[in-house]
Amino acid sequence: MYTIINLPLTVIEFAVVLAVWAIAMFLLTSPIWYDATGAGLLDLGPLSAHEPLPILVRALAGLALLPVAASLSQLVIALHRGVVAGLLCTSEARELRRQLEAVRRSRSDVIDAEASELHRIERDLHDGAQQRLVALTIDLGLASERLDEDPAAARQLIIDGQEQAREALAEIRQLVRGIAPSILLDRGLVPALESIIGRGPIPTALVSDLPAGVRFSAAVERAAYFVVSEALANVTKHSEAARCEVRVRRETGPATPLVVEVWDDGKGGAEVEAGGGLAGLASRIAAVDGSFSVSSPPGGPTLVRAEIPF
Repeated sequence: MYTIINLPLTVIEFAVVLAVWAIAMFLLTSPIWYDATGAGLLDLGPLSAHEPLPILVRALAGLALLPVAASLSQLVIALHRGVVAGLLCTSEARELRRQLEAVRRSRSDVIDAEASELHRIERDLHDGAQQRLVALTIDLGLASERLDEDPAAARQLIIDGQEQAREALAEIRQLVRGIAPSILLDRGLVPALESIIGRGPIPTALVSDLPAGVRFSAAVERAAYFVVSEALANVTKHSEAARCEVRVRRETGPATPLVVEVWDDGKGGAEVEAGGGLAGLASRIAAVDGSFSVSSPPGGPTLVRAEIPF
């Protein structure tokens, strides 16, 4: 659009400015042209005569046109600048506003998701591990009171307390698994993905071209991990798939994002719905300035894809 409008506009502006300047200079120097040619070059009626009064009038008219030509040149330059700004800068400003609004929405979604996650952790701790630890404290207190009077009962209370401690530890481990698995923090993304792909009932293969031992920032690894974790959970619950693949690679090119894909041959029909798990993943990826997409036509296959800059 800019190229189509700019070329004819530039030609018209040049022609108008050149014509005004040419007329002003011609009128101002008309006696010279008249003497050079022996006749008037413009048919100005009585003003074409080579007499003092017509010469003076033409010179004054040319002199008066000089500031007009200068002002017109400035006006044309300002007009051209405005047109260029309207054609180019407006689209850039609109794109910046769109990106800013997307960042605001993603930050708001992340804050809401984090608040919901904290509430879940608090609830799970209160209803699960905390209650078991309270019961463990009571059992140990009773065992200490009965240790001399009834050693058998005290022994049973200690055994029950050990079971309570094991169950509380298992619940805490299950709870923190949703925050950040230790293997992800200690060994990186690929080992963490290898640890989860074999847990589900659907045969899942990991295809990765990342060099051994490669590490990314904590935010990038967490985002990639939870994309795979949530997508595999959806495959298990909804897809009815017989086979699944997790693909991890770095794209070639200037941006070189980390690409994470989860593919399955299930029934398809997955959608990013407000409040759903896929929408939460989209918000998580947007928070690290990445892109998220889901391709899942009815009948399958389904491909969940995230591109994460690093």
